[in-house]
Amino acid sequence: MAVGLIKELDLPVVMIDGIHFRDRVILVDLGIDSRGDKHVLGLREGSTGAGRVVRSLLSDLVDRGLDADRARLWVIDGGKALRKAIVECFGALALIQRCQEHKRRNVIEHLPQELHASAGRALRDAWDGGNAELAKKQLQRLAASLHAKHFAHHQPVRELERLDCSLHAQRQALDGQITLRWIAGALSDAKGRFRKLRGYRDMKTLLAALKAKSASITDAERKAA
Repeated sequence: MAVGLIKELDLPVVMIDGIHFRDRVILVDLGIDSRGDKHVLGLREGSTGAGRVVRSLLSDLVDRGLDADRARLWVIDGGKALRKAIVECFGALALIQRCQEHKRRNVIEHLPQELHASAGRALRDAWDGGNAELAKKQLQRLAASLHAKHFAHHQPVRELERLDCSLHAQRQALDGQITLRWIAGALSDAKGRFRKLRGYRDMKTLLAALKAKSASITDAERKAA
């Protein structure tokens, strides 16, 4: 389900996330412009782990006007099929970042309750800092601490160490369309109350980095994308 006119928007950032509604997953495409304002680009039923779904999603964005010839930051969850589809569609022009909130959840949910607050603070302190190298060291220290004291072979440590900054068929289809329409209506009602992207004042730095990335890509790499 398409929402909004992509062709008229300047979108250096696109976020794609799967939201769970009971037994269904709805993909939400959210574009962020150079002023930090958010724009709902579309909705689709399916998971970021389904290759056919995510490829169709990306093709729809391009068909509706998303410029495929500019460098852009893509913020996604941990869906490997989505990451692969973005690279296949946009090649070297795509800079992909794992959503910090998904990373935080993946770490915290594997920890005992008594560690939730302290680990959450440590993650937030690292991510909120202005120095990437210092943040990396902070996360490495957290990973080492968890590894040594608690979870030498458990998922949260591996998550940190990587350091990435679905009745019958007809009834199901009908329910899916109802869910999509309900979400679209809710988003339409809420869009006037969207807050700007956290950290939007640093958007100039991101735009400069994307411009430099675009300039560094060869014609051969662009054709491959």
